Amino acid sequence: MEGPNTKINGQTGSGNELRHESTGLTCSCTKDKACAYIKKRIPILAWLPNYKWESDFIADLFAGITLAFVNVPQALAFAILANAPLISGLYTACFTALVYSFLGTARISSFGPIAVGSMFTGEAVAGYMSAKNMMIPDAVAISTINYATALSMVIAFNPGVIDANQETLAMATANLICSNIQCITIGNAMIRTILVMNVGIKTQLTTIISSIILFIVLMFAGPLFEPLPTAILGCIIIMAIGQLLVGNVQAVPGIIKNSTEDGVILATVFLVTTFLDMQMGLITGFVLTLRQLLVRVISEDQKKEEAKQQVKLRAVEVRRPENESLLERGRKMSLSDQ
Repeated sequence: MEGPNTKINGQTGSGNELRHESTGLTCSCTKDKACAYIKKRIPILAWLPNYKWESDFIADLFAGITLAFVNVPQALAFAILANAPLISGLYTACFTALVYSFLGTARISSFGPIAVGSMFTGEAVAGYMSAKNMMIPDAVAISTINYATALSMVIAFNPGVIDANQETLAMATANLICSNIQCITIGNAMIRTILVMNVGIKTQLTTIISSIILFIVLMFAGPLFEPLPTAILGCIIIMAIGQLLVGNVQAVPGIIKNSTEDGVILATVFLVTTFLDMQMGLITGFVLTLRQLLVRVISEDQKKEEAKQQVKLRAVEVRRPENESLLERGRKMSLSDQ
C-alpha cells in the first residue's frame, strides 16, 4: 500500500477504499470480492479445486463414458432433424457441453442437441431460402422453447442449488460460442439427464469426460460412423421423441384434474401445433398462458381490494351507535354522570 491516506489520480482513500474528491463516491474493491465474483461467474473455479477425487471420480468416469456413448448416436440423429451435416451434431455434443461445464451451476444435467430444438431448427433452415429475411421469429421461438425446457429441467433435477441468472449466462455463452463452429441449437435433454442421474453422476466432471471422449471420436473415429444407415438414426429419433410424448400424455390427466383452464390451453396448443406448425403452437401457448397469468393477478388484486373494503365497512358498522352493546352504553352513561 502507498500509506494510510493515499491520493491516486484525484482519488483519496485508505486500505482498499478509494474516494473520488470531485464526486464524493466511494469504491470498495478487494481481492476477495474480485475472486468471489470470478468464481460466481465461472463456477468450475469453485468446485474443481475442492473436488473429491477418491470418492467421486470413479462414479463421474463411468457416468461420462456412458453419456458419451449415448451422445454419439443421438447427436447424429438430431443433426438430421436440424437439416444440418452429421458432423454438426457431434460438434454440438462435444463443445457446447464443455462450455457449459465451465459456466453452469447444475450438477445433474446433460446439455447438447435436443429433439425439439433440432426440429425447430430444421424447419427454420428448410424455409431459409424462401424467406431469408424472416429469421427473427424462428430464432425467438427456438431460443424461448430451448431456454424454458432447459431451465425447468435444471431446476427440477437440482432443487435449491441453481442460480437461474448464471444458468442463463451459461446457455447463452454456449450457444453464442458454438454457433461459430457449425453447432446446432442446444438444450438440456431429459433422457440423457435421467440416464446420468441413474448411473450415479456426482459433479460436472462427467460432462468434461464425455466431451473428451467425443473429441477423440471426432478426431479418430469419425470414418467409422460414415456407413451407418440412416434408418438406425431414425429409430433413435423415434425413441427420443416417443419417450417425450409418452411422458407428456401421462401428465395430461393430472393437468386437467388440477386446472380445467390449463387443460383447455393444452388442448388448444396441441391442435394448433398439429394442424398448423410448431411456431404457431408456441405463440398460441405463450399468448394463452400470459392471458391466464394476467387474469389471476388481476383477480387476486380485486380480492385483496374487496377484503380491505370489507374491513373498512365492518369498522364503520362497529362505530355506529345502534351497534354498540348495552355494556358499552352503560359505561358511557356512567362516565357522563360523573
